[in-house]
Amino acid sequence: MVKEHPVSSHQQENAKAETFQEPEVGQAAGSMEVRRPPAPYERFIREQGLPIHEVSGVLDVRDLELAPWKRLGGNAAFIVLDNAVDLLGLQVIEIPPETALNTQRHLYEENYWVVEGEGVTELSQVGSEKWQRFEWHAGSLFGIPLNTNFQLINAGTSRAVLIAGNTAPMAFNIFDNEAFVFENEFAFRERYDEEPDYFTPSLETYATPELGRAMWGTNIIPDIVDCELPLDNQRSPGYRRIEPHMAGSKLYTFIGQHEPAPILLCFP
Repeated sequence: MVKEHPVSSHQQENAKAETFQEPEVGQAAGSMEVRRPPAPYERFIREQGLPIHEVSGVLDVRDLELAPWKRLGGNAAFIVLDNAVDLLGLQVIEIPPETALNTQRHLYEENYWVVEGEGVTELSQVGSEKWQRFEWHAGSLFGIPLNTNFQLINAGTSRAVLIAGNTAPMAFNIFDNEAFVFENEFAFRERYDEEPDYFTPSLETYATPELGRAMWGTNIIPDIVDCELPLDNQRSPGYRRIEPHMAGSKLYTFIGQHEPAPILLCFP
């Protein structure tokens, strides 16, 4: 009996490719114009049936078109910044009043900024029956520990709108396996070991080891709009800046404030 082996995605791609033919004398092989096929993350977001806003920037994400997302259990849209589809995942999420989103778990890092509304997050480590709970409101920024189970809940009477920034493009493009990304059961306990004070805000300021600029080692900032940022002076006189290092993540984030401009949240 001959055992059949599963066909890899690489073999499937090769099966779809055309057979190479050497060029004739005086001709050149192929083309110098790059034809870029969609990468796994790009294919994933286009399969979700959500609006994809391909833009240089967004003035107010609350004005963007959203649609129901079955995976999430709420309304959402993807944002693709110029030439960043393989670098940064961005989603706008709307939680209707008195609604809990589906419980999620994924093998990519993710931070949330609350644009409007308030609610709670319930979270547990893989294989644990212990759930931790923390509150958030407009202006809050928080990180989700890698591959933990979590649920966003809006118990209020008005909607909540959040922006999620994540490393989903890297995870999808490396593993190219949706089940591995969403159903992996490895517990990263060095990132989250169910510490009771894990989501207690800490605004003690340290210097980053790379550049000596200000950083906070905290997993939640209650309000990034009205908090006092450390003086930086790098980009302009009076410029204020902080790097929040959240949930053991390698997702680089900083918050900057130009005088007298409003605060900007950036995921470069």
